[in-house]
Amino acid sequence: MSQYKDYWAVKDQKQNWLYKNWYDNPYYIAYEKLWGLNQNLMNASFVANYKFTNDLKLMVRSGYDYYKNEDVVRNAIGAISTRGQSTGGMSWSWNAKGMYGQNQTWGFTTTNDAILSYQKNFGKFGVDVLGGGSIRYLEDRQQGARTRNGLSVPGWYSLANAIPSTVAGQDAIVNNYGYRRSQVNSAYGKATLSWDNALFVDVTGRNDWFSTQPKSERSYFYPSVASSFVLSEYIPLPQWVNMWKLRGSWTLSKSAASMYEINRTYSTGAVWGNVSASYPSNLYPLDLLPSSERTWEIGTAAYLLGQRLRLDVAYFNKLYYNTKISQTISSASGFGST
Repeated sequence: MSQYKDYWAVKDQKQNWLYKNWYDNPYYIAYEKLWGLNQNLMNASFVANYKFTNDLKLMVRSGYDYYKNEDVVRNAIGAISTRGQSTGGMSWSWNAKGMYGQNQTWGFTTTNDAILSYQKNFGKFGVDVLGGGSIRYLEDRQQGARTRNGLSVPGWYSLANAIPSTVAGQDAIVNNYGYRRSQVNSAYGKATLSWDNALFVDVTGRNDWFSTQPKSERSYFYPSVASSFVLSEYIPLPQWVNMWKLRGSWTLSKSAASMYEINRTYSTGAVWGNVSASYPSNLYPLDLLPSSERTWEIGTAAYLLGQRLRLDVAYFNKLYYNTKISQTISSASGFGST
């Protein structure tokens, strides 16, 4: 490898390398195929608690997360391997004629909760309940550009050094812009009932209103129930069995469509030097349900030999339904898939 440490045969234009159709000189990869990333993050939170009584409490909290990422990607003229990659919505491809590009992604998320909780023991009977609501808002932006056909002047890495396009109406620069936002409003509750620290029952429920869903299906509810029973508290067992319990649960979870997944958005381009816009070929239903998963589980767990040995066995069953699948349809409909 030391023979190729001086990786230029012609400075900024041609590699000193024996493989011409496979991959690049490793020193060229290390020093000329560069992908720089500058990350900036800021997190802030606020929490306030109020006790009405020792058992009844209110918590209000707010969180804010901000980020900004700046990518600078370039490669010198003479690249052999031009395999593409992508980040932040921008597609990058190493170019044998050289490449330079910049991309920025930035955004923030705010999450705000208000939770009222009550916890009380009545002899051997325990109650732990809570109810609350939350609002989560997310906003992302991206903006980037890269050279399309290579660099005019070897060794000068700038968008101003892009080779002009020979295709009518095609720019020498590939631009990338993006903006997305979403909001979900939620109401949720949980109740835990216990008896003698041996029998437990948990019930939860949550309702979301998600902006990414169709208006008719924007509100959806999903519950869960779980229970466990510590048998060793009531059944005489050998001394080497420290604890033995049974458990079971049933839950339903739902996930909304991703941002703009159901929106019919035009794509822009150029035809004979003129700006054009194309309607999407995918037909989106107006009543798309959120994807759902139903899971139930039964199991048992035991601590043995002074808790030196643990046994945990479970059986679960998961059903996926309302799963989003793209299906080809007749072109007579005016679309290609739904």
